Amino acid sequence: MKPSEKVRLLVFSLFFVALIVFAILYSPVNAISLPADKEIATLMPRGISLTIKAPLGLPPVPVPADNPVTAETVALGRLLYYDTSLSADNTIPCASCHSPQAGFTDTLPFRLA
Repeated sequence: MKPSEKVRLLVFSLFFVALIVFAILYSPVNAISLPADKEIATLMPRGISLTIKAPLGLPPVPVPADNPVTAETVALGRLLYYDTSLSADNTIPCASCHSPQAGFTDTLPFRLA
């Protein structure tokens, strides 16, 4: 066996052993594995809940109890609304078709195929 092959085999073996040790010892620590309140297993958005006022004449906006509206979730929604990476070719945000001035619709009478 050539010296370069021995070095390659040694490096691969060390990497493989390190990978196995990491897989055995690794224990993820995040919001899903360790919730703040151990009695509540569901995840809740961070921040203070906000109330959304319905426009005059419309019923109250339904908000799920396990997913309250917060300033952070509103900011995330706004970020995603203008994000181009959600389109097929990474060039068009939702805002380009779904205008706030048109009630967030695309103003077309029928859906595009």
